[in-house]
This record gives sequence, C-alpha cells and structure tokens, in this order.
Amino acid sequence: MGRAFGVGGWLLYSALAADISRSLGAAQCNTDGRPGGMTVTVGTLVGLLAFWMAACCFCGLKGRYVWFAAVLLFGLTLNLIWMMVGLDASIREIHVLVAQISATMYAVIAFVIGRFLGRIRRAWAESAVDEAGI
Repeated sequence: MGRAFGVGGWLLYSALAADISRSLGAAQCNTDGRPGGMTVTVGTLVGLLAFWMAACCFCGLKGRYVWFAAVLLFGLTLNLIWMMVGLDASIREIHVLVAQISATMYAVIAFVIGRFLGRIRRAWAESAVDEAGI
C-alpha cells in the first residue's frame, strides 16, 4: 500500500510540475496579446502551499496532533511574514485575517483527509485474510 501511495504521489507531483513548468513559459500569450502564465513567485508559492498541505495530510495519516499543530503554526507564520514583507500588508487588514483563516481551513481539511485515509488504510490491513487461517 505504501508503494502504491508513493507512486500515486509521484505521479501527482509530476503532473503538477509539468503543468507549472508549462505555465511558466514566457512566450505564452493570452488571446488578447497580454503575457500569460504563472510567474516564478506564484509558482513557488503554489508549490509551497501544496507541500504544506501534504505535510498536514501526512500528520493526519499518522495521527500526529502535536506535529500538525507545529506544521500549522509554522505555515501560518510563513504566510503572515510573506504578506507583511512581500505584499506590504498591515497585520490589522481584513485581507490578512481572511488569508490566515483560509490557510487554517486548508490545513484542517488536509489533516482530516489524512485521518480518513489512515482509517481506510488501517481497516484494509485489519480485514486482510491470513493464509494460515485458510
């Protein structure tokens, strides 16, 4: 099961990387002539978000609540630093609060998905028929 999950994760990562690399192409233009595609900064941020959500999902898969809290706080701190330094936002702006709440919801949902997948994996392993019992 771990090998299949690893291969599936690798395939998903490869598909995302190929899509992002296509989006980063500087020669792409929209139909009205405006430059299209994703900037390197946006591509990096999307990749970091995906990695952070995968870490939250892994914490849920293994049932590590303390690790999840640490990953959540680390991600929220990085998000706040990015908004304050990179976007020059004030901590008192409503947009900062909405972004932090959204990031928290992303993390909690990824954790719950990981918990659900962990339960399915454990139930699958417990339901396996032992060859000695046949």
